[in-house]
Amino acid sequence: SERNNLLEHYVPSSDTLCAHLEETRAVIGGFAALSFLLRDSSMRPPTLEIYVASPHANHLIQLLEDDIEMDLDIQHVLNRRSHSASLPCHVRRATTFLTTRGRSITIYTSVSDSALDPIAARQCSALINWISPFIFACAYPTLTFQRRSLARAPSKTPLDISSQSDYTSLLRHGFDIRAEPSAWREYERRAYTSQHTWRQPCVRDLFLCPEQGRYFGDPGSLVTMFDLTAMDVDNLRRRREHPYAISVAWRLPSSRRPCASACGTYDPILPEGLRTFPVILVENTLRLRTVYLSYPSM
Repeated sequence: SERNNLLEHYVPSSDTLCAHLEETRAVIGGFAALSFLLRDSSMRPPTLEIYVASPHANHLIQLLEDDIEMDLDIQHVLNRRSHSASLPCHVRRATTFLTTRGRSITIYTSVSDSALDPIAARQCSALINWISPFIFACAYPTLTFQRRSLARAPSKTPLDISSQSDYTSLLRHGFDIRAEPSAWREYERRAYTSQHTWRQPCVRDLFLCPEQGRYFGDPGSLVTMFDLTAMDVDNLRRRREHPYAISVAWRLPSSRRPCASACGTYDPILPEGLRTFPVILVENTLRLRTVYLSYPSM
């Protein structure tokens, strides 16, 4: 399969790696997930990004260290306290292994109980995607499959290193990046405008407003199972597999003026001022996870 082909670009056995991901509810993200969605092997990065929730991180790292078949060597470990400028948003720690294929795997430990939190915190909409052993998901399929991405231009501060790299890599792979969906003509025509001319046009109905609260499983996202004969939705829900594990709601970062629908203030899913928030998907609705989260300074 395309998924196994992707994983075996990094490790000898895709089944072994999938078993470790399943045991710890970890997911693949970054440009590897994007290359899978677009079926473009030229986009595969030298490092496979794996994201894991904070409570499961040590177990996943131990599984990889102890796996004789995979034969991985730890290259380095970066933590938020001493390497904050080198880590993506909402990542507490990055543990990088060298593989026998001459490539690497980085385990990104989330700052929260959701493995999807750092993925949803990416600055570019085209990189808010993930792959689990059973599911693959894309946050903005109407844009991503046209090689389009929403993102504000990254600043040149040291804290924005990872988003600068993402932005540049997407451009190199032919992505059209805009700060506003209304910058594309077909969305400009469909945008809701306000009598207050200082407000930006809003395309909330298309699930493309940057300030809009989003989650994996809403009508604007793509969530697809690899094999319905091996795992169905009821089993996913019963086993609390993604997206029924602790998921995440998010909005894109924006320096824009408020939109015509005031999504940044009155959104029904995500409270004002929050970029991401762990949630639990119950049936087709959201139940906000009522836990206190102390995010490190970004």
